[in-house]
Amino acid sequence: MAQPREPKGEKQILGSLYRAMEVLECFATANTPTLKDIVAQTKMPKTTVFRALKTFVALEYLEYDGETGRYALSPKLFRLGSMAINSSSLARFARPVMEAIWARFGETVYLNIRSGDERLCIASLPCTQPLQVNMPVGHRSPLYAGATAKVLLTSLSDSAIEGYLKRTPLVKLTDNTPTNTEKLWQDIRRIRERGYAHTSGERIKGVQAFSVPIYDHTGSVAAALSLLIPSARVEDVDIEAIKDTLLTESARLSQKLGAPGGKPQHRHSWP
Repeated sequence: MAQPREPKGEKQILGSLYRAMEVLECFATANTPTLKDIVAQTKMPKTTVFRALKTFVALEYLEYDGETGRYALSPKLFRLGSMAINSSSLARFARPVMEAIWARFGETVYLNIRSGDERLCIASLPCTQPLQVNMPVGHRSPLYAGATAKVLLTSLSDSAIEGYLKRTPLVKLTDNTPTNTEKLWQDIRRIRERGYAHTSGERIKGVQAFSVPIYDHTGSVAAALSLLIPSARVEDVDIEAIKDTLLTESARLSQKLGAPGGKPQHRHSWP
């Protein structure tokens, strides 16, 4: 199939669209900026920025709060972003592995990456049982609560974790959410030693999560592979089988991503 020819020089760039996208990119560093904030960041004329914002609002890519004068990304834009994420190479590589886990246990299986100070779901296979807990693509949550988030947090250096904890209040999401930094450090050390995480009701009451790291070609943690299950159903499943399957499939996915020599899979019992 013939490929489109590369544009030659900046004459091929649509200037107005280029400037409009620069305006949109401001939302990567500020969740709800004002017109003044965006003008200051882009150094563009106020009228240019205003027209771009007004266009994005008309197209429903942005939402405008008339009381505060602030703009925010709309669900429509998040849906487009989710579609892009779902088509990413990591999500495609992970699909067969996720399907194998899902076929065995019938519970929600999902893949997450670290996005700034949050964990971000980039692929998900939902549970089909009547009592279910699902994880939608595009869902974000803090790095201190839940098995998946902790696996991603644990992959950071100690200094990076300390920086995260200094700028992040440990808000209590449930009765089991860790809000004490010393307790969180204990969890981090345990996960590093064992190579997996298992939490109960830290982010959502009545839900247990199991998570293992996925390594890339550099040996760094590229993602976290996880399984969610309602606590009411935990007694009916083989916890050791969940552990062994997650460890085996994560090693298989890491190998597909070129992880050097494979990472050791620890065989301790679940807590």
